[in-house]
Amino acid sequence: MNEVTGEEMNDSLAPGKASLHGFQRIRRLQLPLEIAVYNHNAATAHRLASLIDLVPASVSHLSFVSCGADDEANALQILFPAFSRSQVPSLQEFHLFIPGNATELYKQSWAKVSEDMEKAGILLVH
Repeated sequence: MNEVTGEEMNDSLAPGKASLHGFQRIRRLQLPLEIAVYNHNAATAHRLASLIDLVPASVSHLSFVSCGADDEANALQILFPAFSRSQVPSLQEFHLFIPGNATELYKQSWAKVSEDMEKAGILLVH
């Protein structure tokens, strides 16, 4: 059994590098959309966070929890610039709610992601 040293653990949780990509048995995943905001804000200009980095390919049901703020709208645009089923090949169902107090930018981003999901044949739950 390999031990993980504190140094290795810190490296794996470095700002801008949050990822569940290595957990290939996860089927259902719910995350706060803020994690993408934090990942993006901490990332360098050379390495922006992407959906592929954050979500394992094995996920069939994905849900993002959001309060509908502009920074979360930006996170949606970064995670889903041009969604392709190849990014999360097992994805069957996507949950993305639009809060009643969502900003206009969030509503626009939500509409774009929703449209892309439907085009890819993924069940959108909102």
